[in-house]
Amino acid sequence: MIAAPTPPERMRFRPDLEGLRGWAVIVVVLDHLWRIPLGGPLRPDLFFVLSGFLITRLLVLEMRRTGRIALTAYFLRRARRIVPVAVVVVIVTVGVAALIWYPPRAVAVGQDAVAALGFVTNWHEIVAGSSYLTDDTVSSPLLHFWSLAIEEQFYVVWPLIVGGALLLGRRWFRGDGTVFLAVVLSALLVVLCVASATRTAADGDAAYFDTFARAWVFLPGALAAIAVDHVRVPNRTLRTALVGAGVLLVAVALLFVDPHSGYPWPKGWLVVGGTVLIVLVGTGDESAASRFLACPPARWLGRMSYSLYLWHLPLIVLVLAVTGRSVIAEWSVLVGSVVVGWISYRCIERPIMTSARLSEYIRRTAAPRERASRPLRDVSVVAVISCVLVGGTVAQYVAPSWLSTSDRIVAALGSDTAAAETADALGERSAAVARAVRSHEWPRTASEQLARLSMADAAPAMLDRSCMEFVGAPLGSLEGCTLQPGTRATGVVRHAVVIGDSTAASWTPGLLEALGPEWRVTVLTATGCSAVGVDGWPQSQQWRTGCDRARAAMLRLVDRTRPDLVVLGAASGPFTAAAAHDGTPLDTAAKAWRASADRVLPRLVAAAGDAVVLQAPPSVLDPRGCASRVGPATECVAPPPSAGSPARVADAALRSAADSAGARFVATTDWFCADGGCPAEVGGVVQRFDNVHLTEGGSQSVAPELRAALR
Repeated sequence: MIAAPTPPERMRFRPDLEGLRGWAVIVVVLDHLWRIPLGGPLRPDLFFVLSGFLITRLLVLEMRRTGRIALTAYFLRRARRIVPVAVVVVIVTVGVAALIWYPPRAVAVGQDAVAALGFVTNWHEIVAGSSYLTDDTVSSPLLHFWSLAIEEQFYVVWPLIVGGALLLGRRWFRGDGTVFLAVVLSALLVVLCVASATRTAADGDAAYFDTFARAWVFLPGALAAIAVDHVRVPNRTLRTALVGAGVLLVAVALLFVDPHSGYPWPKGWLVVGGTVLIVLVGTGDESAASRFLACPPARWLGRMSYSLYLWHLPLIVLVLAVTGRSVIAEWSVLVGSVVVGWISYRCIERPIMTSARLSEYIRRTAAPRERASRPLRDVSVVAVISCVLVGGTVAQYVAPSWLSTSDRIVAALGSDTAAAETADALGERSAAVARAVRSHEWPRTASEQLARLSMADAAPAMLDRSCMEFVGAPLGSLEGCTLQPGTRATGVVRHAVVIGDSTAASWTPGLLEALGPEWRVTVLTATGCSAVGVDGWPQSQQWRTGCDRARAAMLRLVDRTRPDLVVLGAASGPFTAAAAHDGTPLDTAAKAWRASADRVLPRLVAAAGDAVVLQAPPSVLDPRGCASRVGPATECVAPPPSAGSPARVADAALRSAADSAGARFVATTDWFCADGGCPAEVGGVVQRFDNVHLTEGGSQSVAPELRAALR
């Protein structure tokens, strides 16, 4: 390697980098369409490295030519490049979503749009608890704006860091200041790597979207932008080998690296290292590696990669919501994404980017007549943009009920909870479920309920803080609530206690109807925390402490009241999450789950006249996400838990523990599933308001089954 004799003042076009963007955007589309390749979620790092390289290179060269960075012109160039297509995509997406989806999901897309236009989608997804790495499909057509948000946040601070370091380097040292800039960026890289490692270890799902966990990826590209002036590899064979090694590193990472743990740190280094080799050593010459990267199809896709990136996900989510998934539909979306991306590039992006009038306006802005006005104007522009980004981010955390979940807005529109028909003869439930599995049309009552479906449709016990404790927040009295005082119609008031997690609370409307008015019903439940549980669920220490207190309070309530009946509800969510979080094999996690049940159930049996373990309803598709005005109702039919699935393993452990302790285990899957499917509605009543919890009407609809099971 030798030093370059004269640093250039203009940036040279690199066809290999244009082609690299084309290869990368195809990986993006394949990942969102089919979840292939395995390492598809790693591909944002490639774009981030390229952004760090290109933006830093442009800033350094501008400083070299003019001695300053014209911030206002810089932001105008970024806006011209990014805003027009983004605004069109968002407007079209929101409009189509309002046409095809019921208000709950359409409102959620509107909230996503606000975050997208404010370039804070990454923080929006963190607050909403999104998990890109564990969700099998992408539900939001605007989810991909998260990476654009991180880039824009980077673009705001980066000229300040680069320009400031270059000015100080020129003042304090000889030369153009790039050596001092390299030192500053190297120190910043170390700090950001530590931040990423810490965030990844604490919460990998949040780290995937977190600007501070991702920012380190821009730095190697930025350092390459400085080093490229001083590094040359004159030997063509060695240069080809190094670029080929970079391509191989990126390919291996995308094809074989599992991102579900250790990402973005440290596994992100594979894509980052490979991309840095390509941008630093590659020259876009006629070597085999460069020809591969810069093949005509890849360069064609690379030119329109921004438009294709923005349009592909709305097309995937919206079109498949209407047509359903099939080979023809999926391949049509793939081809359609490329076609729409090309049209957007030719009709929107390129005309604006090549507009002579806009270019002249930006040029004049960079060199105003009044030199004294430059600093004030640049500071004002930076302040306004920073306020938008910071204000948008803070708003996501301060007002999550308005900006991150649609429940509050939809509830304000009014709830149309359908009354459940519970007078049917026992046994008709199975036939009704089977009919719903096969039905392509939504019943009128279900359609009306879907239009206003929200948390307001939940069991009242789920909305009462004395009935259900939120363990991540300061806890209440932990005394429970009395939903029904009981009457003496039969001469005696019998007492039932319901304990468990939020799914236990969602059973209470059906339990009240099944038990009858002569029963006094006391409820104490906690979010994500039942009396039976396992350690390892990735939650904060505050949550763990709160859950331990809630569990102890549940058992004390049973011991103190000595009820005639205790009903325990325990979903397998914590069990599944614990196993997935620390990689514990299912059979090992099942033993811990069983051990917890063996400690709890004998105590319940000893304190109560009758102890019942109520199997949680099977997890299904969230009707707010799967139901549309134009798609068939069968799109919301989910398969029941399969043999060997975490839910089945957890339920088998609970059943075994119940049998050993003398408690009764009540299986409920057949109440909600038949003929290999679990529908969203049964008898015209929407069963869930999310993918786990029963609506009030859904719970009441199984009252006959509950009555028979509790006899």
